[in-house]
Amino acid sequence: MSKTKSSAALHREFGRWLRQQRQSRGIRQKYIAEKSKITVTQLSRIENGQSGTRRDTVIQLAQIIGVDESEALRHFAPESFAPLPEELENIPFSEFTKQELREIADFINFKLSQKRDAQQGKIDKIIHKPPESTGAVQPYRFDGGRLTSDTKKEEKAHTKKKPRE
Repeated sequence: MSKTKSSAALHREFGRWLRQQRQSRGIRQKYIAEKSKITVTQLSRIENGQSGTRRDTVIQLAQIIGVDESEALRHFAPESFAPLPEELENIPFSEFTKQELREIADFINFKLSQKRDAQQGKIDKIIHKPPESTGAVQPYRFDGGRLTSDTKKEEKAHTKKKPRE
């Protein structure tokens, strides 16, 4: 059974990590507060674990301090980050150009969209979702348990030669 940490414990851990990152770079709280448009008091409360913050503020603080955003988010909400599959753990992403990384991301997003589309197709089939009524004749219908197309019948009707008079 895995234990989930309380939000107070997560706030304290994130705050300690944030303070350590800030101090190791020699950045003062006042500078970060000015750049992030939060008060020094609020930043101090975050660093002391007395207050939580929002995800977008975490990203902004990471940018100001010069910390990788995903690393900051990993400390902010560790439960939202699943471990990388073994196949991806040792890939040296830093060796790729931004364009190559975009291409990799595009491919992954393409594969995800295919998976979502396939899943949505399965759901539609299971639910037997009726097509939205537009007032137009639907091109496909069930006829005696078989899927038939009215469009094909119409096409055939138009392509038949008319008898000569």
